[in-house]
Amino acid sequence: MIPPRHYTIQSSGQRDLYLTWDALTWKNFVVRLDGDQIARMENGAGELRDGREFRLPGGAHLKIQVKGNFLFKDVHVHVNDEPIPNTPADPDVKIRRATNALYFIAVFDVVLGFIAAQSGNSALTTLGFGWATVAIGMVLFSLALLVRKGSLTALLLAIGLYLIDTFLGYYVTTLTGLEPEIGIIAARLVLLVSMVPAIPAIQAAKRGQ
Repeated sequence: MIPPRHYTIQSSGQRDLYLTWDALTWKNFVVRLDGDQIARMENGAGELRDGREFRLPGGAHLKIQVKGNFLFKDVHVHVNDEPIPNTPADPDVKIRRATNALYFIAVFDVVLGFIAAQSGNSALTTLGFGWATVAIGMVLFSLALLVRKGSLTALLLAIGLYLIDTFLGYYVTTLTGLEPEIGIIAARLVLLVSMVPAIPAIQAAKRGQ
């Protein structure tokens, strides 16, 4: 079982919501409110794929749904159709995840690009690192600052630039006759997947303004 996720909700006063499930299988999903068990889904994610709704004391509606893809799954929690702050369904959480991914990519590109350009490290230059990746990293860092402020244009530009950077790295690697590392491809895919959900999140945040 994973450590209980704790959320504070407002329903006839402040209530404490706790969620637990098996980390690997997503089974035995337990919902507790103020320490009292209100639901248990043995099949876990399978039962929560379409969402389950519960009526809370005071009349509020709690909805719990497991969303995700083959890489990630997460639990989305809504009360009266509004996401609980700081949960995966919260648009601000999705924007922060995208921003953090961009910061990571930017620093990674700048540091390794600088090392490759200064030292001529063949292992790094073979992977496409150099002054070009330093420049790309600096641009991505600037775009990340704008994404954190809710700029959809900056996010789309950042994703586009990241895809170009990924393609160029793959192209340079294949030119040297080497096979691209599966681990690097998987890591880049994970980072991309963490950025895409911020697109509808920023759109939703703008509609709510």
